Amino acid sequence: MRRCLALVIAATLLPSAARVASAQAPLWLDEGHPAPQVGATDDEIDRPLPTSWRWPRFLAEEFAVLAVPATYYFATTNLQREDFELAWDWPSWKTKLTSFDAVSLDTGNWTSNTFRHPLHGALAYQMARANGFTPIGSTVADVAVTIIWEYLVEYQEQVSLNDVVTNTAAGFLIGEPMFQIGFIGEDDGDDSAWLAVGALASPVHRLHVGTGVRSWRQRRNSWRRLEFELAGGAFAPGDGVRREARLGVEVDRLRAPHHTTPGTGTTRIRAAGWSSAAASVRVGADGLTNTRFDTLTDYVGWLTRTIDAEGRGTSWSIQVAGGFHYDTRQLDGGEWDRQAVFHLVGPRFTAGRWAGPQRYLALELAGYYDVGAIQAYGFGPTLPFAPLPQTAVLRTRGYYYGSGASVTARLRMAVPPWSLDLDGIAGQLWSIDGYDRFELDGGPDDPHGVTDTRARGRLTLGRAFTVAPWARLTLALEASLRRGTWQEYDRRQRDLGLEVGLAIER
Repeated sequence: MRRCLALVIAATLLPSAARVASAQAPLWLDEGHPAPQVGATDDEIDRPLPTSWRWPRFLAEEFAVLAVPATYYFATTNLQREDFELAWDWPSWKTKLTSFDAVSLDTGNWTSNTFRHPLHGALAYQMARANGFTPIGSTVADVAVTIIWEYLVEYQEQVSLNDVVTNTAAGFLIGEPMFQIGFIGEDDGDDSAWLAVGALASPVHRLHVGTGVRSWRQRRNSWRRLEFELAGGAFAPGDGVRREARLGVEVDRLRAPHHTTPGTGTTRIRAAGWSSAAASVRVGADGLTNTRFDTLTDYVGWLTRTIDAEGRGTSWSIQVAGGFHYDTRQLDGGEWDRQAVFHLVGPRFTAGRWAGPQRYLALELAGYYDVGAIQAYGFGPTLPFAPLPQTAVLRTRGYYYGSGASVTARLRMAVPPWSLDLDGIAGQLWSIDGYDRFELDGGPDDPHGVTDTRARGRLTLGRAFTVAPWARLTLALEASLRRGTWQEYDRRQRDLGLEVGLAIER
């Protein structure tokens, strides 16, 4: 139980590091992006604007984010009753309020635990942010909404430890970078593409702005980058080969744009000063085959740069960062490999050298402490034990909750009209044991010590068009490795993929 409590405390308190600020310089300089607004200061960027309806509007919106799923929950008790173990009586409330005997890792389905709960936590957080609350205040609001859900809406169920961690971590690690990206679209001359990105990333904030309510004073004309890519190719999972089409988008926003301008010295930047999100989907002959979503933001960081007026020089930075990694992939025979991992905290290092605004060589390295959910690949598509009774999520659903570590790396180079991008991620999770709904002490139907390893690398070579330098043809090679182990089980697979695409950068 001490380890579970440590996970809850870590996920709850980590966003408080946002008070001390951070950001990271982009790994390139681009004369084509808007210049910073003259005279704007960091204090002006982060200062909330007074609004008389802040609290009533905030409470109404948080109530709405609870009411909609609660209505669905109570209207589908035939689906929920499998988790009912408590009642609205004193023995149940005493157990919940005075002990941890009713706290466990639940047996919910993958979509609910890795999509709906992170989305719910990010929305609850963003509603507070859109009403002028700081990252710390927004995290408190997110936790409060989660506690109300776990104790009042799901009063007949045990308190789900994984839901508390997921909702809380999703607030800052998903909600905050998307909130920052949501300010895209407010600059002069922005078109529908920028507005659509901002609305999708932070819908509550954009709704407020559209109705004439503005809770934050933000720097206009901040540095930002948006890239769309449409590609097609072949993917080889194991022995088979299939054709797929991929649509991807990657967006970055830097709200301290003086970091892209010439200068010398070391600077500390405020929290989430640089935010990034990337999403992609792949479609094959039988429908959706792959979904990925990644976010990245900083708790605190420092940048040192020596860049002259011609955009030549070097820079390096060190940050304490975090993010979210989601990846589902269809394999042979209809099997799915899935992972949803929160990079709670870790060091991140970047270094770059420029020979002008369009010529650069840049490196990123990071390592994180992770918690999340992952498919138990070692057992294969057919589990070696009966799914019922629902003692543990692994026995019932085929995935489990784990903690572990990951490393990421990215190397970028540009020598117009050519560009190269090499990025990779590798991580391992160990199962969190001993906290299932009904603990069976690690017996044959209750495996302990399950581990899973995932690694993926992608090399992309691009060539820009002479008449349209904002567009380029791309050729990408991608390789991945997955491994799952438990006692005598040890299953491995390597995949290869090749794609040709068109990327458009703005």
